[in-house]
Amino acid sequence: MKLYHNPLSPSCHKVMVTLYEKNIPFEGQIVNLMDPAAKAAYKKDLNPIGKVPFLVLDNGWRIPESSIIVEYLDTHFDSGPRLIPTDMDLARRVRFVDRIADLYVRHNFEMMFLDPMKPADKQSPNAVAAAREQVETILGTLEKDHGSKQYLVGDQFTFADISAATAIGVGALSGFSMDSYPNLAKYLAGIRQRPSFQRVMKDAEAAMKAMKGH
Repeated sequence: MKLYHNPLSPSCHKVMVTLYEKNIPFEGQIVNLMDPAAKAAYKKDLNPIGKVPFLVLDNGWRIPESSIIVEYLDTHFDSGPRLIPTDMDLARRVRFVDRIADLYVRHNFEMMFLDPMKPADKQSPNAVAAAREQVETILGTLEKDHGSKQYLVGDQFTFADISAATAIGVGALSGFSMDSYPNLAKYLAGIRQRPSFQRVMKDAEAAMKAMKGH
């Protein structure tokens, strides 16, 4: 199977970490959505929505959206850890954390990172302020609820940890400080020491250097 992705995309990081955690063989194909020609060809030939990640199975079946791809991989491959628990209540909690991470953390961090890059007359300082407030609310709740737990849901590493860690990682790009969230910062440091995260971060750093021409 082939994964169309970009090493700088947090959504793609979710899928890449999953593949590495479960030791699933795949062929990676980087898509440069910043290149108009490459994006047009990708939309025409593969994914009309023009987003990554995008998984194409050997039989031609296509699976879009990071969370859906992760669920497919977790339920169809027995290798590695089970990332969405079979227990229904734990599974619901894992999916809830994933939605919170995507909708209220990653999305807001991306706005905080990208908005200042726009021309002054196109920037939305009020929207950025609202995004920061929402992020601080979510992280404050996680800080309070997490305590000294090793994982966010249950007593083992799950998709909740993948989604939260990749989403919060976007904050570093916007200069967001984790000083007010010591428990969460310690938790994230531990999660990011996993070999799967190390591989993803190494790929992202290499792509960033290449983009900058270093």
